[in-house]
Amino acid sequence: ATATALTEGDISYDRATELAACALADEEADLLDELAIHDISGVRRHRSRRRRLTAIDERDAFERRGVYLQPNLDESEWNLWGTLGGYDGRIVDKALTDRADQFPLDAGGRAQRRADALVSIAQDSLTGSPGDTGPAAPLVTVFVDAAEASETEGATGAWIDVGPRVGPATLERVLCGGHVDVIARSAKGAPLNIAHRSAKIPGRLRRFVLARDGGCCADGCSSRYRLQPHHRVAWSDGGPTDADNLVTLCWFHHHVVVHGRGHRIDADSPPGRLRFVAPDRTRGSPVE
Repeated sequence: ATATALTEGDISYDRATELAACALADEEADLLDELAIHDISGVRRHRSRRRRLTAIDERDAFERRGVYLQPNLDESEWNLWGTLGGYDGRIVDKALTDRADQFPLDAGGRAQRRADALVSIAQDSLTGSPGDTGPAAPLVTVFVDAAEASETEGATGAWIDVGPRVGPATLERVLCGGHVDVIARSAKGAPLNIAHRSAKIPGRLRRFVLARDGGCCADGCSSRYRLQPHHRVAWSDGGPTDADNLVTLCWFHHHVVVHGRGHRIDADSPPGRLRFVAPDRTRGSPVE
């Protein structure tokens, strides 16, 4: 019946292919009429529901599972791809979608929102605290080539131990986050100074700021996911770590808007309704 319909020009080759893949001999004629109202995508969905999936097929799919991360040469960007079975893939898809839906609507496109969701879920796993008042970021050591960094305003000369090269934006982010060692060295490789390991925001001060603000201070934001104190004037720029210079931001506004996109808090914003100023993206221009 499918061959006859194709020969007489009643159906396209693509439709004939899909019908042949899902038809059974005793119901082929009925299937032609039943699926006539569907486009090719609809026929393919019907075929997928009728596809035989044996235990062997499922085990083969399970053995093909894998997630791969590939950094570029200086580890400043990473590519991620992989394969999961149908059930496991749905779990991951739902987890990323649910977490991405917790971010504000201006969080970028779907792919960017899901990338942020993946990072936040991974951070929850590392810190063991997905709640409102998670601990400071894990300890990292940042090495700085003082001569090179000073000549480029931090665009070169800084990297994380046994890890990626970092620029001024990432350097500011890790300094704002928590426990950090900063090791600077001279042009000859001698250490200039080794900063003592310390929490940039003491626990008592952190709790006071979170209680004072009562949530994220970004205008219109009601998120309470991983609330974090943030320096209005960056700590790396000499901003003091005191209550007047600290403000509470949720993970999205802190990690994505401020440190990821480079926005700065508008100094004219009213208390509790902070607005942000986008950076000048012109190459060679100041960060502000």
